[in-house]
Amino acid sequence: MASSSAAAASGGSGARPWRTALLTLRDESVASPSPPALLALLLRLLLSPSLPAAAAALSAHEVGSDLAFLAEKAAVVAPCAGADDVLRGVCRLIHDVMCRTNTEIDSSGWLAVLKFLDELVRCSIDGACVKGLSDRTAALNTLSECLQILRFLNKDFGRSSSLTENSNVLRVLILIISCLQAELNLTNKPNGSGISSHISGSTNNKNSNIWDMEISAFSMVEDILCKIAPSMSEDLWKSVLEILRKVIDLVTARNLIIESSVMSRFYTSFLRCLHLVLSEPKGSLSGHVAGFVANLQMFFVYGLRSSTPSAITPTENSDLSDTDGYATNGDRFRSSKARLAAILCIQDICRADSKSLTSLWPLLLPENDVLQQRKHRATLMTCLIFDPITKVRVEAASTIAVMLEGHALVLTQVAEYKESSKLGSFTTLSCSLGQILMQLHTGVMYLIQHETLATFLAALFRVLILLISATPYSRMPKELLPTVITAMCSRLLEKHSNKNEHYALVVLRSVVHNYPSCADIIWEKVQDIVLDLLQTEIFEDQRSDANFGPPKEELSIKGRCLVAGIKVIDECLRVSSGFKGADDLKECRLLDIQQISDCTVNKSIKSAPHFEIVIPGPTQNCASDITLGTNRWIEVIETLLPRGLSHASAMVRTASLTCFAGMTSDVFFSLPVNNRDYVTSSSVHAAMSDAVATVRSAACRAIGIVSCFSQILSSSSLPGEFIEAIEFNTRNSSTPVRITASWALANLCSSIRFRALELQADPSAGVIDKSTTSLLVEIALRLTKDGEKVKSNAVRALGYLSRFIRFNHQPDVDVPSLQFCDFHNSDSVNYGDLVWLERMVQALMSCVTTGNVKVQWNVCHALSNLFMNDTLRLSDMPWASSVYSILLLLLRDSNNYKIRMHAAVALAVPVTRLDYGTSFPDVVRGPVHVLESLSSNNASSPSNFKHRDNLEKQASIDDTYTDIIYTKTCFAASLKLFSFLQLTFTALHLLGFVSPKDDQSLKDFLFKKATFLEDWLKSLCSSFNNTEDQPPVSKTINDEDGFSPNVSQKVMLSSAVMSLLEVYKSGNQQAIAQRFEHLARSIA
Repeated sequence: MASSSAAAASGGSGARPWRTALLTLRDESVASPSPPALLALLLRLLLSPSLPAAAAALSAHEVGSDLAFLAEKAAVVAPCAGADDVLRGVCRLIHDVMCRTNTEIDSSGWLAVLKFLDELVRCSIDGACVKGLSDRTAALNTLSECLQILRFLNKDFGRSSSLTENSNVLRVLILIISCLQAELNLTNKPNGSGISSHISGSTNNKNSNIWDMEISAFSMVEDILCKIAPSMSEDLWKSVLEILRKVIDLVTARNLIIESSVMSRFYTSFLRCLHLVLSEPKGSLSGHVAGFVANLQMFFVYGLRSSTPSAITPTENSDLSDTDGYATNGDRFRSSKARLAAILCIQDICRADSKSLTSLWPLLLPENDVLQQRKHRATLMTCLIFDPITKVRVEAASTIAVMLEGHALVLTQVAEYKESSKLGSFTTLSCSLGQILMQLHTGVMYLIQHETLATFLAALFRVLILLISATPYSRMPKELLPTVITAMCSRLLEKHSNKNEHYALVVLRSVVHNYPSCADIIWEKVQDIVLDLLQTEIFEDQRSDANFGPPKEELSIKGRCLVAGIKVIDECLRVSSGFKGADDLKECRLLDIQQISDCTVNKSIKSAPHFEIVIPGPTQNCASDITLGTNRWIEVIETLLPRGLSHASAMVRTASLTCFAGMTSDVFFSLPVNNRDYVTSSSVHAAMSDAVATVRSAACRAIGIVSCFSQILSSSSLPGEFIEAIEFNTRNSSTPVRITASWALANLCSSIRFRALELQADPSAGVIDKSTTSLLVEIALRLTKDGEKVKSNAVRALGYLSRFIRFNHQPDVDVPSLQFCDFHNSDSVNYGDLVWLERMVQALMSCVTTGNVKVQWNVCHALSNLFMNDTLRLSDMPWASSVYSILLLLLRDSNNYKIRMHAAVALAVPVTRLDYGTSFPDVVRGPVHVLESLSSNNASSPSNFKHRDNLEKQASIDDTYTDIIYTKTCFAASLKLFSFLQLTFTALHLLGFVSPKDDQSLKDFLFKKATFLEDWLKSLCSSFNNTEDQPPVSKTINDEDGFSPNVSQKVMLSSAVMSLLEVYKSGNQQAIAQRFEHLARSIA
């Protein structure tokens, strides 16, 4: 935009024509003339040829205000017949003025100009197909001027523009692009399929101008999308997506993919816009995925088709800058930018709608001949292996990684490899996916063995790690996984200066995690590597202290290799120790609750995963024999860990301590005493002394694991050392440290709880002394005021403590002294302070109202533990009614079925009618109301789950996502069913306590709900009768999806029916009583 003339004064004679014309228009507009009259005024204004020159003599503010006014009036006349020439004239005037002088247009003026341009372009679109060549040429010139105006506006106001303003600009640009596409449809005829390899001479001057305009438009679209893509409206997003789909369909359906400088710029700009739209989806892409993928695939080798095919050559070591390889690799028109953008679009589609992409894998990845360059049906592997530009290859690897990550479940459940000779004329999706996985292994392993560029190798190893996790090796060639292991082990024998050696170790860790039987194959090799690295680092540290030796960068690389190696050692130790995962240590905490609820769930937890395969060489039965695990732990404790725990690198110390977190109780207590002492003392020392938060967190996790072994409480000093370390770290400023410390606290309290209950029959036996117990309670109470994750663990700890502390009621003593069994005093008795108990209960109630879902679940579990403390007289507790009210609220209103289930468990814990006190009527009404609500939805009842097995058998293996979604739905439904079953148990438990002596309000409620209760109890009786002819429960029940009642539940059902019968008899409800008598006889 030219600056205004310095010689012209704002009030000089040079500005008079402009001011006269605009003032006349303003005066005439005061009377609100009709659109035709206004059209005539605008036409008269445009007859003055000196207006642009006159405007240059005005101030920028005045010119901007006049242009906005002119645009506003021009938009009004757009519907008038014959308005096209006037609209174009106004557009040319605005364009010429902006080219000559600076303008200042406020937000409202900008919107007026945008509205005018919107009307103008719509007129151009509407008339494009019916007008002659000269008119279309004029329309193109107008579109060019519109783009120039938008560019001027964007330059002056783009940075400070609002979402609304940017959205309006984007809408105008969409219209301009639509108009340009319409012109291209008229001027280009189909000329066969394929890609023209000609250069710029293949497009005439007119088309070249159109492409330049499209480049300009898409460039502005890209700028705007960068600003507003995350926050744009769904309607606008759909509009942009639709026009992008039309553009890509046009340029690929006709012979318009041209290798030239202009077209390369166009494709790059267009595909970047598509990337920005796909990366921020505001709606479904399912209707576009197939079309986009087929079209984007054509750009995988854009700019490379006319070049001479070359052999596979390693990527050169470059810095991956924008100029990477352009000159040396013949990327004349920088067409690699278009290839890169196309690959990014595929990645976006996979992230946004991986389901729709499943059936299109054969388009994107090869089923055969992966190492052969493809000219016509290029795949992502073509880009990965053959593209001369490093950036493209790295992004191709990233896209393949995203595909593997998004489809891992499909691949592990469905993919199956068959030899080509065994494939028929039709290849199923499962076989196709198996072929693809085989080709991915071939291509990735080839590149890993031949590439040297660190950045590219890192991307390749990430693909390989995900590939291992997603491949069902049991249905692949049996030599495939051993080949991967051998290749990775061979890399470990290379020099340690290799920057990507640690990736090989990461791959091996993934192998062991997914296929534990492979641990024995790699154990010795990895152990030797880690020992060698530890010894080398110690020596090189000494040399570095003497100011000579390898540079710090190389030492850092070796440190990463060492950490990766220790993690492989850790994974192997877990396999040989029989470690299943941290969650299996928590399963024991449910046992006593399940015994109360009579609803035991058998849960299988595995560290490994998808499939197990037969690996040549020695194997181990981890479940039955821990000898190998014990021997390996002894070896590691005596050789590797002392060096790792004293290492200068915090990452190495953290990895070393994490190994302790994979210990199992059987292995720990099979170790020699000095080794056990080393494990505990090293963990405590690191937790107390290390200055790095990650190391302390790992130490606390190790303490938390060992704390689960209740036998450690027999030590005279170890519990105190653990508690000291835990308490110290709960005050750490680092949140992760406090989380693991609180987790260790909860685990330790759980062990104390179990130990105390084991020794309950022997009051003279002690667990911990009174001061230690007091300290544990105070720590847990303090942590209930911390963040959500810390609070969740603190609630667990309070629940475990409240289970075993003996709060014996002494009415003649206001506040009994706090007494716990003293470890050295065999005459001590376990007493608890009721005031202290009230603090614990208040903390739990507070956590229900302020905590998240996990905190609330743990509160329910903690209250179950509290209710099971047989030293409490719940009916005398002032807080009991509040606790019952909270549980009923969770049972009724929570959207989380686990919370509802465990709230129901807690309500079923009290063993007598007296324990519910005055809350009993409310406690009975609550579950009945919820049951009635759930029963209205038939999907919740047990009978609707009996056909699940048949449904699963009918699922088609190739309808992969349907099968997976069904599995997830069944899991959610099973959780809902468990909630229903537990609620059933709770209701039976409570109804068994009702009697004619209850409050009249409760009896009236039971009279009112008699019909529902009868139907509900009949359905339960029917469930019992259906199981009478089945084998004993102990032989058949592993049924997590159906209602399989056992003997005690039948007794409860009978008790509930008889109790209700007595209530109905006493209330003169003879008709109801007769029906319940019949129901009682059916149970007997």
